[in-house]
Amino acid sequence: MNPAPTSERPERVAVIVVHGIADQVRGVTGAQVATQLAAGSHAPVTRINTPIDVTALAPAVPFHRWDPKGWIERSSKSLRQSLRSDFLDAQLGEQPAPTPSAVADAPLPNSAASDSGVDHGVRFTDYLLAKAASVRRGEITPHHYDMPSHRVSSPLRQTDVFEMHWADLSRLGGGATRILTELFTLLFHLSKLGSDTLSLADVALGPSGVMRWLARTHRWANWVFSRVLALLFLQLLMCALLLIPAALIVGRERSFSLGAAVLAGTALAVVCVYLLRRPWVWGFWAGLSGGGVLAWAALQHPATGAWWVMLTGGALLLWAYKRFLGYCEERFRAVYGVGAVLMALTLSAIVWGAAEHDVAGAGERIVAGVLRAVEVLLLAQLSGWVLMALLVTAAVSLGEWACSGAHNSAERRQSIVTARLGLFVSVGIFVAFVMTVWALVSQPMEALVEGLHYAPWWFADVTVDGRLQSGRFLALRFSASTDTFAVIAVMLLALLGFVALVFLPSVLIEVRLVKGPVAPRLGHWLTAGYRALDRLVRWWSWLITLVLIGVAVLLVGSQLARLGISLPWLGVVALPVGSWSGDLLAKLVLLVAGGAVGLVAIGGVAFKQLKALRAPLDAALDVDNHFREFPRKAIPRVMIIERYVAVLEHVLKQGYDRIVIVAHSQGTVITADLLRYLQRRGQLLPATHGDDRLLLLGRELAARNVRLLTCGSPLRQLYALRFPCQYGWVLGKNGSHGPDPRADLGVAHWVNVWAAGDYVGRWLWTTARDPALPALSVDATAYDGKPTQQA
Repeated sequence: MNPAPTSERPERVAVIVVHGIADQVRGVTGAQVATQLAAGSHAPVTRINTPIDVTALAPAVPFHRWDPKGWIERSSKSLRQSLRSDFLDAQLGEQPAPTPSAVADAPLPNSAASDSGVDHGVRFTDYLLAKAASVRRGEITPHHYDMPSHRVSSPLRQTDVFEMHWADLSRLGGGATRILTELFTLLFHLSKLGSDTLSLADVALGPSGVMRWLARTHRWANWVFSRVLALLFLQLLMCALLLIPAALIVGRERSFSLGAAVLAGTALAVVCVYLLRRPWVWGFWAGLSGGGVLAWAALQHPATGAWWVMLTGGALLLWAYKRFLGYCEERFRAVYGVGAVLMALTLSAIVWGAAEHDVAGAGERIVAGVLRAVEVLLLAQLSGWVLMALLVTAAVSLGEWACSGAHNSAERRQSIVTARLGLFVSVGIFVAFVMTVWALVSQPMEALVEGLHYAPWWFADVTVDGRLQSGRFLALRFSASTDTFAVIAVMLLALLGFVALVFLPSVLIEVRLVKGPVAPRLGHWLTAGYRALDRLVRWWSWLITLVLIGVAVLLVGSQLARLGISLPWLGVVALPVGSWSGDLLAKLVLLVAGGAVGLVAIGGVAFKQLKALRAPLDAALDVDNHFREFPRKAIPRVMIIERYVAVLEHVLKQGYDRIVIVAHSQGTVITADLLRYLQRRGQLLPATHGDDRLLLLGRELAARNVRLLTCGSPLRQLYALRFPCQYGWVLGKNGSHGPDPRADLGVAHWVNVWAAGDYVGRWLWTTARDPALPALSVDATAYDGKPTQQA
């Protein structure tokens, strides 16, 4: 119960403010709310930073982390986690029991495979807590957090505004490099998020052979895309980085060797002074003597010096590659293993090509070896795209079959659309990026190897003597690798373009570039766009599938021709398609390259100021971070929950008469997830854990009759629509009403304010079929502990 205010003191009210998307500055949101509260009574506002300790949280259902022994077990675990989330596994990724038994194989209560009756959103939250706890190994050292707080004092009421700031735990950094890194992580994780959503639907919506095969097909399509095709492209970039010094060193062996000697002497001096802590005189003489010896050797044997330069540079490149794979492995499992295998393939091809070409200089041999590796990698990439076309065809066919069966449901259809959106958007952006990079580096690479010769192994577009100018070889390979894929990129990016078109009026109005229509008309535009998206994705999938099949046939046919199997019609079809696709490629290069250059030019600080233009991107990043499971030591959702719990515990200890939570946009999702988890954690706990910390916190919050005000909540039009198996509760029991504040979140009063033109979040209880959408409205149905209409 709330403590009753007395006539001797003013009412004490706590307001917890949770901000929404975009890079919010710590303390600004709380200050704005406090200023608005003080405006009516002209009360003073005082800022006081409140220090609190944030401690690690224990899951309701812990599990024993599998620490694999040996490279076979490590590879097995990494491969399994790369295919699907451990949440879908009955044991959450534990080591398989040596002897199967009913007890050992029983699903853990917080796994998706369990029949515990707890909704999957609550289970997923506990699963993330369990994963984070398994890495910490019982470490519960609290960390300090200065919570921004403001006090509004008046004779009748003292209001303390506490800001639950979470942007620093789930946001872009200030530099352009960090922004690009996060964008690439988002690019590859969207496909994984879609396949995991579909896999969860397969588990949660009952047994279905079609859904099981559909989920497997999407998982393999995502794996081929993100672990094979993406890493093959990375190998090609490594070849380009190795080709540049190899081509430049041709005819300049003596100069490169002397330059390397100078650099080696400088490095030796730096090591002596800064690492070994010797006097600078020692470093000077060490660098001078070492560099002098190497320079003398370079003058005596320039060819040998050139080989040492190339081998040293290659070793440094491999070291950087290894570090990059380690960084990626923390976010995308199995990248390290697959990347190591592909690098072994690349190095083997380089050695093969260098040994096969009988040329004198080190640079010419390395160039020949690198071009052989490029040839092998392009053939592997071609095979990967043919496999990708087959997987996408199977996924689309199975998806339509699943939507037409007896078990068809809205949740199944929405999950399938989510999986397709994630896959197609990720692949489309990746293809456009790859072709843009190809176009930007092809001509400089051709100019570098001009005058050198290469004898192709597979792509034998050769002269009479079996040799070809290296520049000509690269030009032919660029043309053959991009002419047909531009069509695929345009088809895939068209889906992203439709989403952008739906958002465009709202974004233009937000940045004040145009004077838009009244909010109801803008709301109807958004509603029509959201309704059309599902239908468009389903029908457009067939067009994308047909294009992929056509490209696969052209690719296979061109390779059969190299084996002497002639297809007369292939040239008739390939020439016009290649010409048209080449024109599209030129436009894509200008668009993608211009955007990348603009991003780097404006820099991270300026980019962060474009809040209206960044809102759709921030929304996508928020969704991605909300479901992200890696890296285990810093799962964004776990860190946000731990801070939020510390804020709630601090406020409850102060004995306020009333507690109000004000959440905006993504902050409403964070709040709803935590409150719902606190109310249902007891269903996952054994009966003997009545003194559980989070269980007691949930009970105390329910007893205090907390009020909740949400603004522009995306719970319904984004999360319940795209992730129905975790957020189906938002729609109510029959799927057409809305959440119950007391039963779902344990709050006494929940009011949602929304604007019709908000593309992030709108209504919760108002149905989507309302003929008139108000510009700014409180939901027609609000609750005060039970479903009753509010005046």
